[in-house]
Amino acid sequence: MVLALLCRAERVLEIGTLGGYSTIWLGRGVGARGRVVSIEANEEHAAVARANLSTAGLSDVVDVHVGPALDVLPVVAREEGKFDLVFIDADKENNPAYLAWALAMTRAGGLIVGDNVVRDGSVLDRESDDARVSGIRAFNELLAGEPRVVATALQTVGSKGHDGFAVETAVDGLVALDLGLNRRYDLIVLDLMLPGLAGLDLCTRWRAAGIGTPVLVLTARDGEQDQVRALTLGADDYLPKPFSYRVLLARLRALLRRTGPRGATSLAAGDLVLDRAARTCHRGTAEIDLTPREFALLELLMARPGRVVPKAFALEQVWDGALAAAETNVLEVYVGYLRRKVDLPFGRHAIGTVRGTGYRLDPDGG
Repeated sequence: MVLALLCRAERVLEIGTLGGYSTIWLGRGVGARGRVVSIEANEEHAAVARANLSTAGLSDVVDVHVGPALDVLPVVAREEGKFDLVFIDADKENNPAYLAWALAMTRAGGLIVGDNVVRDGSVLDRESDDARVSGIRAFNELLAGEPRVVATALQTVGSKGHDGFAVETAVDGLVALDLGLNRRYDLIVLDLMLPGLAGLDLCTRWRAAGIGTPVLVLTARDGEQDQVRALTLGADDYLPKPFSYRVLLARLRALLRRTGPRGATSLAAGDLVLDRAARTCHRGTAEIDLTPREFALLELLMARPGRVVPKAFALEQVWDGALAAAETNVLEVYVGYLRRKVDLPFGRHAIGTVRGTGYRLDPDGG
């Protein structure tokens, strides 16, 4: 629904209806004047979906076609024309063919969403002979080399959860240059082959302008000279394609541990000061004794003043993934510890709660 609303979709194609759960949300996203065409191979699933759509009051908005998608798609293309949003969530072995149809049936500037998750992360197994895995790998390779696609997003392998990253994409090098110069980011993932301005030129300009945001280069170039040049010009890490998603996440988290401006050994929010090198904390002239875990949590918050730190991200960074995202009560306990040390004794309110999301540190120290 959110994706349909964000791209202002009025016409949506869904490949893979199943019970109609995502179909209902897409239907709500396009509204009463919109149209969703959904394709389901299984007649029983289609019947369940139609019943659910009727209950949701969306029978007039959604049209469910029954049959193998590759047989139905030519008919839909002929009768329906272009779509604003295409959602691919069907048999994974045919994902490459579905992508080809999606590219042909999506209007310029439209959105294609592909569900590329295989249970238990088996997509990472390069030795797998599973047709679903092969289909997803081919799908991702086609995306990476497709000039008509300006941005892609891969969901967490083996999980329907959230990795704690809020991501903003740039469609070309010129846009990326402006964003990097004028907005604050914790990390930049940079492709070298960008239209408008090449990745290495971008990195050079950011560094010349004093932008110290960590940069991870993600590219198909895997030569030694390419890596040396990128690191020499200011990149912090280099990951050639194809890559393991888990390795990418590990690299991102490692870079994020080096938060804050390059060379900065202390963080400040008003009179609240955290010295990273000395591992000390002060509120004005008063020294505050923190445990290592409390220090790490406060450091995470102070490195992002005024910005929301999601609970899942805090658990991943401070506890190194040892706790599940559901174990937020542990995080809440430690936030309470911090408040009793850095806020309450001084009559301050630096650490705020963003209900249902996470925590935010007042840039002025409360």
